[in-house]
Amino acid sequence: MTMKVIGFLPMYMYLGIWLAFFIMGQLIASVIFNDRGRRSIAEKDLYAFLLVEAILTFLILSALVKMIFYDYKVEMAQRVFDVLLIFAVLDKLFWPQIKLTANQVYSLVIDRANANTLKQILLIIGTVGIGLIIFVPDHARVLARMYVGEQFHHYDDFIMAPGWAALNGHILDWDQISEYGTGMPYILSKIAAWMGGFSYEHVFLIIMTMTMVYYIVLFWFSQYWFNSIALGLAVMLWGIRVQMFHPGTYPFVLTYPSATVVRYFFDIFVMFTIYRHLQSGRQIWLLAAGALSGFSVFYVDSTGVFLLAAFYAYLACLLMMPYTRRMLYQKREDLAALGVYVLLPLLVALLFFGRVAGEHLLTSQFWHNFSETVEYFLSGIGTYPIYENFKYHNFWAGLVGLIIPAVWILTIMYVGAMCYFKKFSRRHILIIVICIYGLGVNHYYIARAVLTSYYVTGLPFVFVCGYWLKLLFWQWPQRRRFNAIVISLAMSLYALVTNHNFMAYPNIFNWSHNPMVDFLTAQPLPADLSSYFEHLNRNDPPELKLPTNSLGQTDEELYIEQSFPSDDDLVAYYHQDFDFSQDAQLIQALTPPGASVAVISSFEIKILIQADRGPFFYYFPLINSRPKHMRVMPINFLHTSRERFNQKAINQLQAAQPEYVFLEKIFLYNFPKAYADKPENIIPIVSYVREHYTPFKAGEYLVAMKRR
Repeated sequence: MTMKVIGFLPMYMYLGIWLAFFIMGQLIASVIFNDRGRRSIAEKDLYAFLLVEAILTFLILSALVKMIFYDYKVEMAQRVFDVLLIFAVLDKLFWPQIKLTANQVYSLVIDRANANTLKQILLIIGTVGIGLIIFVPDHARVLARMYVGEQFHHYDDFIMAPGWAALNGHILDWDQISEYGTGMPYILSKIAAWMGGFSYEHVFLIIMTMTMVYYIVLFWFSQYWFNSIALGLAVMLWGIRVQMFHPGTYPFVLTYPSATVVRYFFDIFVMFTIYRHLQSGRQIWLLAAGALSGFSVFYVDSTGVFLLAAFYAYLACLLMMPYTRRMLYQKREDLAALGVYVLLPLLVALLFFGRVAGEHLLTSQFWHNFSETVEYFLSGIGTYPIYENFKYHNFWAGLVGLIIPAVWILTIMYVGAMCYFKKFSRRHILIIVICIYGLGVNHYYIARAVLTSYYVTGLPFVFVCGYWLKLLFWQWPQRRRFNAIVISLAMSLYALVTNHNFMAYPNIFNWSHNPMVDFLTAQPLPADLSSYFEHLNRNDPPELKLPTNSLGQTDEELYIEQSFPSDDDLVAYYHQDFDFSQDAQLIQALTPPGASVAVISSFEIKILIQADRGPFFYYFPLINSRPKHMRVMPINFLHTSRERFNQKAINQLQAAQPEYVFLEKIFLYNFPKAYADKPENIIPIVSYVREHYTPFKAGEYLVAMKRR
């Protein structure tokens, strides 16, 4: 405690010096202002001066708060603090000139002759800016950090395992499980193969590109809906800040593909077609909305179901509102068309499911497998109660988690009443639909009420907040509205660029040449962990350790960020360590092309990709990858109950009796008692293999076990 206080003394001395300078600047500026102000600033302009002062004060205090409460990485907050204080002094010294320039800019902006040109310029700046914010120029460095940090286990479950199964002609939810929908792995894996091969690199580029496209399309739609490019851009920057750079995405949002917009990529297109139907009343847009919502069920079932619910809610709204009912139903003959609207999404979903599942679509086993993940969460395994954040003193996360659905419900009540009584035009029905969709996708937080979840599906909330801002701003005079929108845009931009996760994001705006390992921008984990690198297994207890690892080495090579002088060294290590050529050649030598190969090991997906062989086990990945050099046995990648997980794998081995099972070498050791006590152990599966198979030939990381 004493050392921490002593360590902070220089910072407080630094703040004291700046505060003294600021006070002196205020006194000097006050004399100048009092002398000049009466001559240069009319009383009616005093409001503008006070408003600018209030904004600067807010920004200075926010930087100060970051310097005090974020006791790591204060250097960037200090830089912002310095710049803001300089602006605060210059603002008082040169206010007449600033005011004159601001008036000239305002006159230029509101001039109708320049309006269209300025709008187009801002639209281009917003589009390009959003793309550059998300685009990662050097994806190799990002992948290296993902590998050393978390061994890609989020990618494995989300896309790599089901995607590789799909590319090998396997039927998802029949041959292999797919936790995040049926269609998404098929689509992304096909795109990756078209790019030159299914790999982590290509999948990363697809996810990054889809994120860019989604936000750009949402920006275009937002500025169209709000009838203001500036307000649309302000909402989008805030949305990017909320959804991509909240605490749950630490340290890099694209590490967690399930937390990106890829998961609900098609919702913006469903909302756009609904809005176009509200505008034009043309049936083609309603049919498109129904078809897209049905396709979304196939793409990612959880998100798709809530989009489908939102579509049906839209139909219900049209029927309930007396003046919109005729858009669906005017005479008895229209009942057939109404039936088409209701059934079309279901038929489209079944059509795509049938395309990939074939005859299995009509079996109960397929639908039982399809719903297995839902049953897993409904059983309470892996879920966290709504009071979890309050329990661990994450009060802000808990409060926001309650505010978000409250805003949606109140908005539905207010806008619904205003639309019903014709106080609002029918275009406002879209906001009701978005709120209903938001309540649906909020299940992600309700099921797992932890710090990582409350903003993952926050974009509908941001859009609705932007809607309330528009209702407020458009009641004001033009000059006041203009100022409010500019302030909103500035605050959104400031909130984004001063966010720690954003400042560490490796785009072209990053302050560091080595954003992955540079201490200035690469944030450390909280104090209870010493490094992000290999942090999931770094603190494994000694009783879990074995004499050597699967490579026959005693050194676990647990690296930290400072182990790599530069990002280039990190990338070189990644390419060397994440290579399983010898084991891939072993599998190729012992199995025929196109075979489904039983591999029980960390990195089973990468090994099978390099060997060009399909997966064998239904629960794939079977193992949760851990650092290659660890001297601990890996644990299972649990998709269901432990008993069902183990029994399913054993039943597959008994039924197929493959000639070879490729086992990670560390499983040849006896099981430590501490490992046997872990609920995630796979002792029953490995014991079956060791009983019915014998070591035949060894690779670098694996050993080929031949059936006795």
